[in-house]
Amino acid sequence: MSPTKTTLKYAQISKPTFDNILSRYASIVPSALRELDELRYDTMPATVQLREEKGAYLTKDEVVKLVEWKLKHGRFRPKLLSLVSSNSPSDIEKTTREAFSPNVPTPLALNDLTKLRGIGPATASLLLSVHDPTHNPFFSDELFRWMLWDTRGSPKGWQRTISYTAKQYEMLLTCVDRLRERLGVSAVDMEKVAWVLGKARVDVGLEEGLGKLEEWEKGGGVVGVGKKGGGEGMKRKRNPAEAEWRSAELKAHAEGV
Repeated sequence: MSPTKTTLKYAQISKPTFDNILSRYASIVPSALRELDELRYDTMPATVQLREEKGAYLTKDEVVKLVEWKLKHGRFRPKLLSLVSSNSPSDIEKTTREAFSPNVPTPLALNDLTKLRGIGPATASLLLSVHDPTHNPFFSDELFRWMLWDTRGSPKGWQRTISYTAKQYEMLLTCVDRLRERLGVSAVDMEKVAWVLGKARVDVGLEEGLGKLEEWEKGGGVVGVGKKGGGEGMKRKRNPAEAEWRSAELKAHAEGV
């Protein structure tokens, strides 16, 4: 099977193809999100691990930053940030400490976190992912739709309706566990792969899926012309995901949210 003709369904994707798509994440994510990405993927998980010996937890400021990352990375929900901010620092620390305790099953930890105001299953899963990025997936739209691609739902593909329930998260957990065991990859890397696939709207059921992703990257368009010395008239491709993100930001601003 050639590199551009491989299935991208989670149950069939190969390790080389998974790694190929994962390597594209850093160049595709909008530049305006990179600082928050560093906090979410690097700084906060490392900080939480340093607290593990005495009991891992998240502070209120950290949770608010994570919610900000979630809103900028996915669908904007204007009331969510204010709801989360209404929780007291002590309630957030106490609740996250209990949820992050050793031997607490993920479904139970998820339920504990949803007792905080503004924290539903999707946001709760984000906090769990920061604590254990290897095993606990963030309940992102893209990851859920990729993992549950062939299951019953309407509409299909990247437009599939999501209820964001604890039951759906458990379905996602099952799929994530299977892929981790098969390829030895982490839940957080699955999240990034799904984000790339979702932004490109690749039909993962097609054998030409990876080729379609490459076409999407190459078809980013033109945002400017190079100056002399850098090749006058040289076309500079824009980041298609960044263009989509900026469009959503402008729409949210216009709607006053």
